[in-house]
Amino acid sequence: MRGGMEQRDAFAAELRQRRADAGLSLADLAQHGHVNRGYLGHVEHGQRWPSRPVAAALDRALAADGRLLAAWAAADAATPPAHRPEPADDALSLPLGEWTAPDASQLADRLAGGEITLTAATARRLVHEWLVADTPQTVEVTAGRRIGAGMVHTVTRRVAQLRRVDDHLGGRELRPLVERELRATAGLLRHAAYTDPVGRALLGAVAELCQLVGWVLADAAAPDAARYHLLGVHAAHAAGDRPTAANLVSTLAYQVANTGDAREAVLLARSAQSGARAHASATTRALLAERVAWAHARAGETRHTERALALVEKEYDERRPADDPSWVHWLDPDEITVMAGRCYVELGQPDRAIPLLSGVLERYDERQARESALYTSWLAEAHLQAGDVDHAAHLAGRTLDLSSSTSSSRGDDRVALLRSRLDPYAAVPAVGAFLDRCATAP
Repeated sequence: MRGGMEQRDAFAAELRQRRADAGLSLADLAQHGHVNRGYLGHVEHGQRWPSRPVAAALDRALAADGRLLAAWAAADAATPPAHRPEPADDALSLPLGEWTAPDASQLADRLAGGEITLTAATARRLVHEWLVADTPQTVEVTAGRRIGAGMVHTVTRRVAQLRRVDDHLGGRELRPLVERELRATAGLLRHAAYTDPVGRALLGAVAELCQLVGWVLADAAAPDAARYHLLGVHAAHAAGDRPTAANLVSTLAYQVANTGDAREAVLLARSAQSGARAHASATTRALLAERVAWAHARAGETRHTERALALVEKEYDERRPADDPSWVHWLDPDEITVMAGRCYVELGQPDRAIPLLSGVLERYDERQARESALYTSWLAEAHLQAGDVDHAAHLAGRTLDLSSSTSSSRGDDRVALLRSRLDPYAAVPAVGAFLDRCATAP
């Protein structure tokens, strides 16, 4: 066992040295190797033992020509499993051989089938394993076969799985994978042979991926998110899929409302709502109405906001889940309540916002750290509007704690907003403590 420990230490030391020789920061190597930065730090100090795919990805990122991977293999072979540092996730232990596309599909199936509860750790593992394996789209094109409904099912299932991963990871972590998935699916359209129905189904998958990529890029504060939404609208129209086209326009409206002209956002959101009214499921119509409500709230239009929120509840009450597309899976009564609370914060009505947001957060799963951070931030803002500075500062600190564990620029933006709103109250001890923490946060 002693020899195994020494070889593990030698692997960690070689990893640190190669990174230093390459002039890369820990964050740089994490990005190039598609590995979480905190996890990589534990690997470098011998506190976590990486899987073979992780070691192989780091070898490639450092241009080590297999030497780093060989050091990993020697240490792994010499160390009894019981004496290895804790792996990334015991439930996702993998064979020691090379990671393959079937292994990635098996892992995804286990997640989709409920054998493994999706958490930030399992989501992060799936992202990494998919990044280091060939995509099934690429494999199919390389094989030169005529693709059929089975390949379309594989693609659409992967899109649905990626949407659920997005519930747990921020945009900066998820961006490389969703962009790669879109490129691979677009490659099928360009290079594969298929029938017209299969081609339309692929166009629909491309449209859904464009919406997801645009969403993820916005969460990562990337500048070209809108371009993907517009490309997706074209793909959805070509596929004859009006609800997906409406979702793309509506998502763009939501992002414009957050960062641009609220009146333009109202026009976009209402256009999406009108264009899909006769074609969308009730749950989809509720989602589109939510985006209308948010745009009106950002424009400061109370009456229009209230009408849209009432329509959300009416449409959702008529839902038939069997009619719903996969991309609307996340809309539930709690999310509808949170949106209403957010709208009332935007309208400066904290007495209406606080009970709504507090009720949801009392039962919200904090393993979804990004959403917990965002919702807590709006509750903090509501308490500040109500004059409860101490409670607002406490909730702002909680927002900072939650957002620090994500890679979401939206969370960072909300912390920055709370910091600016609380700054005039710096003499209040609770506020001063929060501002001091912000000043020293990484």
